[in-house]
Amino acid sequence: MTSTVSSLSQLLLLLLPPCMVIFLSYLLCSILIHSLTVFKYLVDPPSFVVVPLTPSPPIPKDSFQL
Repeated sequence: MTSTVSSLSQLLLLLLPPCMVIFLSYLLCSILIHSLTVFKYLVDPPSFVVVPLTPSPPIPKDSFQL
């Protein structure tokens, strides 16, 4: 009985790293794509975003100091 358990655990250990690598790479790619799209929207906002015509009030320099 213990031999089957050990062989199963060895099989799991063999199978786990590729799955983890695939999952981590997928996660990293999705995060990268999401941040790139957000950055693109920040740099070049799409035309359907309405830009307010009234100028924003100047922010006093004191508010930046926490």
